[in-house]
Amino acid sequence: MQADFSSVLFMLILIVLGFALKKINILHSEHIDTLPALLLGIAYPALIIVSVTSVDVKSLALESVYIVVVTIAVTVVLFFAGRVILRKYGDASRKPLIIFSMAVGNIAYVALPVIRAVFGDVGVYYTMLHSTTQDILIWTLYYSFFVGGGKFKGLKAKKLISPCFLALVCAIVLAVFGIAPKGLASDVLMALSGLTIPLALIYVGGIMAAFSNIKDWIPDKDTLIISFVKVLVVPAAVFGVMQFVPVSTETRLLLAVCFSAPATVMSTIWAKQYGYDYHFSIRTLIFSTLVFLIAASVFIMLYSL
Repeated sequence: MQADFSSVLFMLILIVLGFALKKINILHSEHIDTLPALLLGIAYPALIIVSVTSVDVKSLALESVYIVVVTIAVTVVLFFAGRVILRKYGDASRKPLIIFSMAVGNIAYVALPVIRAVFGDVGVYYTMLHSTTQDILIWTLYYSFFVGGGKFKGLKAKKLISPCFLALVCAIVLAVFGIAPKGLASDVLMALSGLTIPLALIYVGGIMAAFSNIKDWIPDKDTLIISFVKVLVVPAAVFGVMQFVPVSTETRLLLAVCFSAPATVMSTIWAKQYGYDYHFSIRTLIFSTLVFLIAASVFIMLYSL
């Protein structure tokens, strides 16, 4: 058990730091816009390679398959369940955002720091398997729902191939053959991977500070329901379902944390780009993140006992 109360304080301090830096204009909007490129293009791939090559991937092969299968099953079930539950929901500008947010969470910027603190390198490996699997569903199933009216329009294979995906594939191959970075390569990768959690948390704080309109911080009924269902109810259901899957308790907890991740930044991007309720997506992002951080803090402290 790697996490303790200091992990919670570390996360909160960095989020507050990002918030403060944005408010006093040291961290500008262009800096915030640059952070995802640095994280997803450099730091996270380095973290993936360092983490995956340090674990015995072959011994985790069976649980890896379960992670992928359960991720696909739960994500698809949540998609269709959301459509059924919301079939009479009147606000068409919010419905796709709600369905998207119920299944897909902010893994990279919020959940991964928690998982890294609690589950270590194996947790990073499983989390990236989960995230990569969901990326395929995001850019096919959910993207078609947002853009094509349920039809697969405008899809390109390159959207499914990211630096993190390539890093995961390369890392798994290296791990299978027992090859780990050494010497200068190891030092560079370790230095870059060390940037992931600090930059991700500072980014979250900066994103929160960027929404200066007080209305964006006041949750309405829909925002409250989505946030608590996403962060608490969905992961509890996932953990319950995982009792029937022959994996370790830690793997069940890890996948539950993955599905508890708050609303993703992607939902705000798609809302603005395709004419959905942008301010609602912002409120959902902010409030679900706050609920997640509180729940994660409690989880980390209980897990550390």
